[in-house]
Amino acid sequence: MPTTEVSSRLGMDGHIGVQLEESESRKASALSKKKKQSKAERGTVVDPALATPSESQSGSPVNTQKERRGGGGHREGAREGKVGRRGGGGEGTDEQDYSAYDSRGYGERSAQGQATSMGGYEDEGAVEDVENAVEDNKTNTNANANALDAEAEFYAALDEINADTLTEEKLWRIAGTRDLGSVAHLELVIDSSRQTVDNLGELVPGLHTLSLDGSNLCSLRDLGTALDKLHTLSLNSSKVKELDGISALPALRELRLADNDVTNLTPLCMHESLQTLDLRDNEVADLDALEILGTCSVLYSLDLRGNPLASIDQYRAVVHYHLPSLKVLDGTHVSSADKSLSPNSEDESVHALAQELIANGAKELEKYVVERTRREEAAALAEAAALEDAMAGGDALSNGGGGGG
Repeated sequence: MPTTEVSSRLGMDGHIGVQLEESESRKASALSKKKKQSKAERGTVVDPALATPSESQSGSPVNTQKERRGGGGHREGAREGKVGRRGGGGEGTDEQDYSAYDSRGYGERSAQGQATSMGGYEDEGAVEDVENAVEDNKTNTNANANALDAEAEFYAALDEINADTLTEEKLWRIAGTRDLGSVAHLELVIDSSRQTVDNLGELVPGLHTLSLDGSNLCSLRDLGTALDKLHTLSLNSSKVKELDGISALPALRELRLADNDVTNLTPLCMHESLQTLDLRDNEVADLDALEILGTCSVLYSLDLRGNPLASIDQYRAVVHYHLPSLKVLDGTHVSSADKSLSPNSEDESVHALAQELIANGAKELEKYVVERTRREEAAALAEAAALEDAMAGGDALSNGGGGGG
């Protein structure tokens, strides 16, 4: 009996102790029931150790071990209760929300409950702000791309407009500097049939070396008259046919004209500065060209490989006879064998032999020129016939189209 146990502990005051103990026991029991009832009303999860059978079977969520694994628990249940009350917007929402819970502790949340975050509230304004920021970023990116495309189109149109003119802006980009007066070396590819380049010497007054390899430059006149300081000019594979205008380059020391269509060297006569001349793979077929080059007093290197002139008998000896000061011919030094025909020889037989070789060579070259002229005329006729056929075909199509209409 509780009374006996209390009496044994309290001794002489056992009776009073029993009464006090029983009174405190009744108060504790009433207080426990009141707390349980209060928790049930608030929707608080009841500890399974204190839950009555009726409570475990009711619709209230029970904090079991399974609930803890699923994210349940006393505190989580309390937070869910807050969500229900705040989301519902009125009293009595607790009971309605908790009735939707299943045996897993949470049950099925509403769409609003699934979207909540940061304490249970759904910040629709923040989401909208993020979406707007993303859209703004996309808009700005597209705008920037459009601006770059517009800029590229603008410069392309500007280049097309200025295609006929060699401007400072173009030279700035090519030379990599705005100080064109300090530019001594320049590489360009031009088309003089559609571009004006005669102002090059004015735009780049200190130019010493100019490379126009791969250009389209029919005559040296296209370069103007302001390149008076130019020392080296390279026009390899530039479709050069005429050397007219070379007199506007008085300081020119090196001229490279490989792989062109040069036939006449007369403009080079009496050039006082020319030292190196590369005429590989051209159409020089006149021995008079050697006499002209003989007037270039400082010329010491000449290359005529690939020209008809280089095919005559004893070609190197004949060249030396006209150019005794030449040191390098076709990439090799002039040998003693090449000097067998010296123009300064006192032996008349040497001059007689030289004249005989020159005469025979002239006949060979004349035959070549005649054959070349025939080929050129045949090519011109074939081109004219092809053009006429193309025009006739176009007229036929036009008439056929008109008849079909």
